[in-house]
Amino acid sequence: MDRGARWVEVACGLVGMAMGLGVLGCGSDSENDTPAADGALSVVFQSIGTGGQTCTVAPHNAQLGTTDDSSLAELVTDGVGGAQISCRVVDQGGHLVAQGSMERGPTYLDFTVSQITAAASEGAPALGDVSYRSLDTVKLYASPEDPQCEFFFVNDQEIAPGRVWMQFTCPQIANAGSNSSCAISLGTIAMQRCEQ
Repeated sequence: MDRGARWVEVACGLVGMAMGLGVLGCGSDSENDTPAADGALSVVFQSIGTGGQTCTVAPHNAQLGTTDDSSLAELVTDGVGGAQISCRVVDQGGHLVAQGSMERGPTYLDFTVSQITAAASEGAPALGDVSYRSLDTVKLYASPEDPQCEFFFVNDQEIAPGRVWMQFTCPQIANAGSNSSCAISLGTIAMQRCEQ
């Protein structure tokens, strides 16, 4: 089974179990059907990094679905259980553009990586932006123009048009209104059925 088939199998199986249905947006032959996007995230929010001394809302962890650097255990589907999932992973010829947002309840994450390839590694990451909110932060935290967040792949993680599974770190992520600056020491994003 190739990686793409594994992604779809994980998502369809979980949706089927959750909804008590055989399929929901999985394996449809209709060209008019647009399958809902699936996603998962995990975030380790720390009072370290550039502005750690002003961070009063860390440490804490947050997640939506279940994913890490080696597992796609549970992807959440847009519209199921109050989740709002949207994403776009597009081939721009030589690199990909990856954008997405995931939200359910107080947990929210939005990211943009304007240039990334499958070769992105922890030692040579792609740069991008993240906005994040959780039950602990209450307010929205966003990465600055400098330093940007770093995105990369480990183990079996990958990117292709329509899907992405990657790690990220943000040396600084701040809420300007409260002058609070923290860091994301480790995050994981997994999304599929994205616009491509």
